[in-house]
Amino acid sequence: MIRNYIKIAWRNMLAHKVTSFINLFGLTIGMAAAFLIFMWVKNEFSFDAYYPQAADIYRLTTFSANADEKTDERTPYVLGEAVREQIPNVKLLTRIYPLTIFSPTVKAGPNVFKDKTAAYIDANWFAMFPADFIKGSAENFQGSPNGVVISVRNAKKYFGDEDALGRTLTINGTNCTVLGIVKNFPANSSFRYDLYISSALRPVTPAMRLTYNWANSYHTFVKLTSGNKFSVVNQINKVIDGDWKNNYSVGLVALSDIHFENDLKLSVLKHGDKKTTNILLFLGILLLVIACVNYVNLTTAKSLLRIKEVSVKKIIGAERWQLYTQFTIESALISLLALMATFVLVFVCLPWFNNFTDNHFILSLNDPSLWMLLAATFICTLMLNSIYPALLLSSFKPAVALRSNYADNTKGGILRRTLVVMQFAISITLVVVTLVIYKQISFVGDQYKNYDRAQLFSFRLPSSLQDDAKKLQMKGVLQQLQAQSSIQSAAVSSSTDVINVENIWGGFNWEGRDADMHYDITFMPAGENFNKVLNLQLVQGRWFKNGNTNDEHNFVINQEAINQLGLKQPVVGQHFSLDKDTGIIVGVVKNFHYLDLHKKIGAVVFGNNSWYNNSFVVKSEPGAQAAALKAASIIWQKYFPDEPFDYHFASDDFNRIYNAEQKSSQLVWIFSALAILISCMGLYALASFSAVQRNKEIGIRKVLGASVAGIVKLISIDFIRLVFISIFIALPIGWVVADMWLQDFVYRINIEWWVFALTAIGALVIAFITIGFQSVKAALANPVKSLRSE
Repeated sequence: MIRNYIKIAWRNMLAHKVTSFINLFGLTIGMAAAFLIFMWVKNEFSFDAYYPQAADIYRLTTFSANADEKTDERTPYVLGEAVREQIPNVKLLTRIYPLTIFSPTVKAGPNVFKDKTAAYIDANWFAMFPADFIKGSAENFQGSPNGVVISVRNAKKYFGDEDALGRTLTINGTNCTVLGIVKNFPANSSFRYDLYISSALRPVTPAMRLTYNWANSYHTFVKLTSGNKFSVVNQINKVIDGDWKNNYSVGLVALSDIHFENDLKLSVLKHGDKKTTNILLFLGILLLVIACVNYVNLTTAKSLLRIKEVSVKKIIGAERWQLYTQFTIESALISLLALMATFVLVFVCLPWFNNFTDNHFILSLNDPSLWMLLAATFICTLMLNSIYPALLLSSFKPAVALRSNYADNTKGGILRRTLVVMQFAISITLVVVTLVIYKQISFVGDQYKNYDRAQLFSFRLPSSLQDDAKKLQMKGVLQQLQAQSSIQSAAVSSSTDVINVENIWGGFNWEGRDADMHYDITFMPAGENFNKVLNLQLVQGRWFKNGNTNDEHNFVINQEAINQLGLKQPVVGQHFSLDKDTGIIVGVVKNFHYLDLHKKIGAVVFGNNSWYNNSFVVKSEPGAQAAALKAASIIWQKYFPDEPFDYHFASDDFNRIYNAEQKSSQLVWIFSALAILISCMGLYALASFSAVQRNKEIGIRKVLGASVAGIVKLISIDFIRLVFISIFIALPIGWVVADMWLQDFVYRINIEWWVFALTAIGALVIAFITIGFQSVKAALANPVKSLRSE
């Protein structure tokens, strides 16, 4: 019997090729898009869950006594030692020191690299976070102070096709032995490192040990015995000593919560946005629903053509459950074919998707989660597709269904209209949100127009330089940079970042300072030409002068600093100090965006003390970026021949900081386009069905003198009315959703009326073109053919 049902379903598909193609194409597109989204969402919610006993792993986290100061994911080194020795409920403790800012110089034979995915780890790291060793072992690494572990990716980069195990790497001048090769980090790992270095190799001088013992510098993880988190937190806070205890406390953050943290002072791990993840999950479901709505619409519309088939089967004794099974199998066949096409489409699109999301997803037939995800997508699609159409088709009563006016009495048309309205309402809502996101991203870019991000690049001096040598080297490099014709200006700085500088300092003092009040002051050490490089606009006083030794103790502030610090006019000339270094305020610059636009501009203080500076910021002449970069590289090789030239452009920083928003904009745009495409295909099919259903009516009207325009209006008006209803439903929803998205930005656009007008007009034009094509075709048909059977 099942075989017979499948044969009938296959014949029915072949008999209605256009409808079957639209159903198959729409389902394939919807399922493929939904599957990719679900794969990404599953990955986001499963970060680090694959580690053994992940539920018992926590990170020590620093909380400030000042409510305005953000949480720090790092803790002091000595705190880890105290916890290890004094807290019995801690089964295992390990620490990691990521080298994302001061990337190590790695020499592998004649080749030299700057590795930005390196970290110092202690001997217990692989005991808590096991890696999949291809060669070597964690035990070998634990027993060697000069050992390193590298990923397959780095083994290929360092040594090509040669065996990397046992080979020597020179890291920051120290020879190390490769004791293990591990698989590349999975897509759902927070710890994205390709070079693991023994923490015993981290250079710590006695002076540094005194300074940094209680500085937040390490990521410290503990594995606890079950069910004792709060007691352990209390025990840890009791072992804290000294001034650190007066300003900070320690808490535990579960490993499963790390990925979605959004309140951190600074983070080097890969984090996700839970709100964006949920939005994309919702969009994936919507796309699947829209594709299934097409199927339901076309199937219920086509059901009017199958009334006699169902009636005859019932008259000769078919039970309702048998008919229900037959139509469910038809839906399952379409869904199964769509699933097969989906798998092929996902396989083809996966490289693009990996590049787009910066992940490493793979389609492995041995992966149970892949089959679970495919099965879940298929089952959801089948349920949405089969239940109502099968119930409707199996519910026809022969005596009523065989009446000639049954089609006029069916309530299926109401459902179809409702579903069309829902489809277009979803599509229009997505378009509104897309336009608002696009406008906001453009607005964000406009806030950095004081300099061209593509012209600005920066690089840092080697960390091994001592203070006296560093000062001489910086002076020589700067002079040569400024002498290049391809370079418009260059300056020294304390950081290579210019777009998102979070460098809150204490120790400032000024006349009228409230001793009981906490001030968040961003300190930016910078050289003489820094204002020209970033095109900072002076509103009072001057910038630091070249060769003016007094300016090494002076300061420049921004306008917001005047308000937040309570400075009185005239500001220029007032005494200002940092710790024991006292000078005066020599200038005030106009407020500028040194943080991303999710955060409010705060008080900024510029200093000119060369002790803090270790980086260069370079602005090329317009169109001369390549020449400027080449010139800087030649200068670098002259001073540091054994070090690779490691630089980055401000545009790269911009893209990294606003990556989530840019990706959201592109994804929503893609989904909007797909939703409109699927909706228009369904609208086209329904218009075609309507034209066929009213074939004789159109023929009679033409014989009686109706014009082509009149026929087009007759067929189109009902569908255009549905699109109008969709517009009135979708626009308010679109405004609410877009406004909710904008609330994450401190500096944001206003949603203007033209966004809604443009969306409404676009939806009407697209719908009219879709319907009009079929309407004109019906209106131009020869009425003799349609009336021949009468």
